[in-house]
Amino acid sequence: MESYDLQQVNQDLTSELQQLRASQQESRDLQRVNQELTSELQQLRASQKESRDLQQVNQDLITELQQLRASQEESKESAHCTNEPEMERKPEQPECQEKSVDLEIPPPHVDESLLGEEQRAALPFTTGMPFTALRDFLAEHASRLAQGLTTAEVCDSLVRPVTAASGCSYLELLHRRGDRVGPASLFVSHAWQRPFVETAEAVLMLQQTEPRPEEVFLWIDLFSVNQHASADRSPGWWGTTLAEAICGIGRTVVVLAPFHEPVQLRRAWCLYEMFRTAQAQGTLQLQLPPAEEAALAEALRGGSFDFTAWELLVDMKHAETSDPTDRTGIVEAVQGSGGVEEVRKVVVAAVRCWLVNRGRLALAAMPCQERSSSALIVRLGSLLRDLGDLDPAEALLREALEGRHARLGHHHPGCAEAAALLGALLRARGRLCEAEPLCREALEGRRTKLGADHPETLLALDALGSLLAELGKPAEAEPLYREALGARRREGGAEHADTLQVVSSLAGLLRDQGKVEEAEPLCRETLDGWRHKLGSQHPQTLQAISSLAITLRDQGKLDEAEPLYHEALEGRRARLGADHPDTLSSIDALAGFLKARGRVSQAEGLYREALRKSRVEPGPGHLNTLAHVNNLANLLMVEGKLGEAEPLFREALDGYRQMVGGQHRDALMSCNNLANVLCGRGELREAEPLYREALGGYRALLGEDHPHTLACISNFAGLLDDQGKHEEAEALYREALECRRAKLGDGHLDTLHATHNLVIVLKKQGKMSEAETQSRAVLEGYRAKLGTDHPDTLAAINALAVLLRHQGKLEEAECLYREALAGYRVKLGEKHHSTGNSANNLANLLKAAGRCAEAAAMYDLAAAAFGETYGGAHAKTLESQAQAAQMHRLAKADEEAEQQVQVAVAEEHTVAEFAEEQPAEMGVKDRADTFVTEEQAKPVSAEGPGSSLGR
Repeated sequence: MESYDLQQVNQDLTSELQQLRASQQESRDLQRVNQELTSELQQLRASQKESRDLQQVNQDLITELQQLRASQEESKESAHCTNEPEMERKPEQPECQEKSVDLEIPPPHVDESLLGEEQRAALPFTTGMPFTALRDFLAEHASRLAQGLTTAEVCDSLVRPVTAASGCSYLELLHRRGDRVGPASLFVSHAWQRPFVETAEAVLMLQQTEPRPEEVFLWIDLFSVNQHASADRSPGWWGTTLAEAICGIGRTVVVLAPFHEPVQLRRAWCLYEMFRTAQAQGTLQLQLPPAEEAALAEALRGGSFDFTAWELLVDMKHAETSDPTDRTGIVEAVQGSGGVEEVRKVVVAAVRCWLVNRGRLALAAMPCQERSSSALIVRLGSLLRDLGDLDPAEALLREALEGRHARLGHHHPGCAEAAALLGALLRARGRLCEAEPLCREALEGRRTKLGADHPETLLALDALGSLLAELGKPAEAEPLYREALGARRREGGAEHADTLQVVSSLAGLLRDQGKVEEAEPLCRETLDGWRHKLGSQHPQTLQAISSLAITLRDQGKLDEAEPLYHEALEGRRARLGADHPDTLSSIDALAGFLKARGRVSQAEGLYREALRKSRVEPGPGHLNTLAHVNNLANLLMVEGKLGEAEPLFREALDGYRQMVGGQHRDALMSCNNLANVLCGRGELREAEPLYREALGGYRALLGEDHPHTLACISNFAGLLDDQGKHEEAEALYREALECRRAKLGDGHLDTLHATHNLVIVLKKQGKMSEAETQSRAVLEGYRAKLGTDHPDTLAAINALAVLLRHQGKLEEAECLYREALAGYRVKLGEKHHSTGNSANNLANLLKAAGRCAEAAAMYDLAAAAFGETYGGAHAKTLESQAQAAQMHRLAKADEEAEQQVQVAVAEEHTVAEFAEEQPAEMGVKDRADTFVTEEQAKPVSAEGPGSSLGR
């Protein structure tokens, strides 16, 4: 029993010992935990102290920053004492910095709530977030964003709440947490009305193509801008600050959606950001979200996407903004940079280039057998043509036409579409003969499949008619114009815009055929229609005014035409601005009219004004500028300032060769004109290869019987005539004349001009009888066509008088000289150079007849006219003055000699005829036989024939 008790005690003691040991272990564990907690507490207290120290440093830095900026403001105010409007003030441009890496030591945070408005403004625009931060935001708020929140809703429900306590931007919040930020290198332009996920996914797509994506920092206004202070900013502040930020960042991506009608192209701020990027010569990218990218590719392949749809959305003047005052501020902000039209031009160009790239990718992915018949290939070709990328455009359109011929047959509507587009392209490139069969194919195909009155058929009818007119085939073009006019009147009525366009085209065609009496009522119908439909200041109305002025001028109704020229010019200045291409075109047109009236000093001033402005905008090498160069050179040539005209003609020729190639019509025209001035300077050897180049080019480009070709033939014949090769010259003159008779008839003005040229070379060969017959026919033709008092009729009278005088038919010659002189005095005035030429020729006849007093009076009249036209130092002026002085001396001597008449009669005496001296007689000036009139050389729209450019 005792033994049992001891055993029990031992067990109890063992159990207690185990309990004590367990308790001791627990105590040691608690002690260790206590030590760890104590250590952590000490660390936390140290960290808190450090934080308080950093806060104090921040406060000190804020105070110092406020003092420095206050001092800077006082300095600015004392230096400038100005009070510029807010739109004009721009924040300082940040210096260019290298792309950032991770910030090892974050700079001290500056609490924006302690700063003034201008001090806070610059902070958000200097930094951006990496792609990873954007991904983290999407992941953190995935459930909310899946609901389709717009950017505006994300701002209200996610960004503002999380930044409310600190009152800072989301980017600043990231920075405080120690997240990675850096100088912004990509500006993101987007619409706040679209789902934010859409924008974010589009931006993140760029990460896949970036060579070093970790160095890209995104400037997204939602995150970079303090959303608690943004509402206080004015549109002016935003416009200036965004422009500065865009310029500093240098690269912008615009997120577009949906693909069929991107909202961003209707938003004023997005358009503004695109425009400022282009202005700053930054990189502008367009990006669709993934789903929209796929949908666009499918639409391109299927042919349902319209390349022009996006362009129609771009309209800064009526673009959308959340606050209407924003749009007003934006429009004012771009006014000094070309205005809303320049914004549209820049944005549309960017859109077209981007769509071309997408179209090429879609076309490359298409099976070869589907390419040629696809809608994509012709639409892409048209877009490339509009962009001026003509070689690839032509290749695509040719591929489309040839493939459709092979797969669909020549009469399929798809073939007509491709033929029309390729024909228009070739015509724009100056290859008119190649374009003609294509335009005919397009018209026949549409007539067959669509009917005579279908809108597409009428477009093809207009295209072929205008091409034939340009090819110098007015007899073929006229019935097409009349057919189109009848259809337009049936479909739309007399005052429909399309009807008025065809009426205007028909009037121009009739005028070019010399049917000016038929053209005038059509011009008036067009003008009345546009005035009623659009008002007196609309560009279409102003164009109609100009066309009527030219028609009246061609009829010799100069007094009626002149106020219309002025009305068109002043209207364009008021409506379009002093530097608009159409305004400069009107300046040239008025100058040409004044030149024709003999007011060459006024004309020269206008030509120089147009050229000076065109050299500034669109620039020295632009086709518009080259046309103005050509027109001024032409006037200088007429004035006899050949030394000034020659370098201008060379500039025009070099420019055209560079811009459109040596075989383009405009280059060939310049080649001809330079040859003309070289002939005038007696440099016949240099002129000859230029004439041959121009003539060969026109024969190949336009055919043997085109007016330009025939004019060049006449000019080359003139060169041969000047070289004394009269028989060769006569053969070419006859070739030109016969072609014109066959195409235009005996009574056409161009035929009469060609006949006159033949008269000149016949006279030089002594073939007086034939020359007289032809000269009389020319005069009768002018009398019938233009009336007795038209300047061209008066010139023909003068030319016949010259011919008769050389045959010794002095009485008839004198009557004709006096008729021409009287007509010039009435029609053109005493000071016109044509009046001077006519007076000079009559003076030569009177001088030869020994009627010195009468001759002196005529030479005085000629000298006054030449002095007014060419200046007192011009050779013509000086020679006429010298002749007048000689005749006055001889007339005085004749009076003294009369007193000794009895003695003179008693003696055998023969009076010698005075030798004819310069200035030589001046007949009808060789008429264009330069083919490109001033208005045709104008960049904008042809305003009808003007005076010739050459020989």
